[in-house]
Amino acid sequence: MKTTLGELWQRITGRISATDLTEMCQKCEWVGYGYCHEGLAKLTR
Repeated sequence: MKTTLGELWQRITGRISATDLTEMCQKCEWVGYGYCHEGLAKLTR
């Protein structure tokens, strides 16, 4: 079964700081939404 983005987000919430997100999302178009899709993808590999 494939994990959804929402499920992944719930798993890492509280484990990752705002600073971590800022570093991962520097050049990502998702930055304004408070998370970086590419950063989440890298964390799940």
